Amino acid sequence: MVSAQFPLTYSLTGGRSRLELHSDGLTFAAPLRGIPERTIELSAFRFFCIDRIQVVSLKQKLMVDFNADLVLSWEAPDASAGHVRLAVHSDAAELKALLEKLSEIRPSANLLHLPVPEALRLMKVPSRDRDVAILLGVLLVGALLIVGTILWMLRNN
Repeated sequence: MVSAQFPLTYSLTGGRSRLELHSDGLTFAAPLRGIPERTIELSAFRFFCIDRIQVVSLKQKLMVDFNADLVLSWEAPDASAGHVRLAVHSDAAELKALLEKLSEIRPSANLLHLPVPEALRLMKVPSRDRDVAILLGVLLVGALLIVGTILWMLRNN
């Protein structure tokens, strides 16, 4: 059992992400990602998991002060679902304490024991890899259209 008292807070360097777990809800904000402060009641809270970020180079490791996204999902009172990705450093003691307390309060919400793709599927949250693949596909189609248009213009002049 976790003996931590409310509120439990976690803040990433520079205010990139902020979490506060209190007795009636979870408040979060990520101003640099355009996510305004929002409070989710604990009764509406559904799932959480950690989606680690692959940091490839030493330069990235030195420049990035987070190593994962905390993915949260909830159901709104109007039965609509919501989710958010917050940049976190998954090894931070404050984050671990907050997640332990959240797991104690809502044990069925903890998906940390599952592989990330399965957890994201249960949460109905698209994976970052899928988002990147879609973006690359759109960029490739756009590049092909531009090249095709230029070639067509050169041939018709």
